[in-house]
Amino acid sequence: MIRNIGTIPEHDARSLARQRFIEISRFDQKDPKHCLLMNKGDSLREKLLAVINIRYTECFCEPSSFHEGVITIGDWKITCNFFHRIPESCIEGIYLFILTAGEIQCESENMLDSLFADTWGTSYVDAGVRLLKDRLTADMELRFPGPGVKLTREFGPGYYGMPVSETSAFFHVLHGEELGMSLTDSGLLIPQKSCSGMFFAVNDLEFDEGPECIDCRGGSLGCQYCQIMQKKSSI
Repeated sequence: MIRNIGTIPEHDARSLARQRFIEISRFDQKDPKHCLLMNKGDSLREKLLAVINIRYTECFCEPSSFHEGVITIGDWKITCNFFHRIPESCIEGIYLFILTAGEIQCESENMLDSLFADTWGTSYVDAGVRLLKDRLTADMELRFPGPGVKLTREFGPGYYGMPVSETSAFFHVLHGEELGMSLTDSGLLIPQKSCSGMFFAVNDLEFDEGPECIDCRGGSLGCQYCQIMQKKSSI
């Protein structure tokens, strides 16, 4: 297994991040008030440019690492209930990754600035993953010439029922410390604007993961949404 470390320039991710910022903030670009808020968001982003630093580590794993719904890499195993729905015969390979957008914080005491800084951090992480998938798709097309293989949607801790605790496996397999990252005892990646995940390269072009929440077979601790809903139901 060969790990590759790379960077994604901020200017490459800027357009996607801005689009994601608008989506998360639910701004209506036809609304003058929302346009004014977006201008403030853009101004804050300019101040954050010095700390936006998108870096990642990724690796390609052979299909033999996947067996009976479990990915095994050395001493580490990655599990997810959804994996049992994926036929081993359709897997051509697996891409694992860990990505960070940097320590994106705002020192301002203004709550709106803090909110916008947090949203920009999430937006750049999402944009980074999107661009990383494009790079992995290009690599896949070199490995498997022809139209018969595609990358699935992203899987990872907190999605499709994969336990958040699986973050530890991604961190250690991909040596997240080489990106200046660390892992808390509870499995939280530092910097907080970071994520880990994976894509399957499959030879079934009809393969459909389905909506995450509808098909999720994980437990109540599988993702943040379920945790929130569980707390609400207990009140």
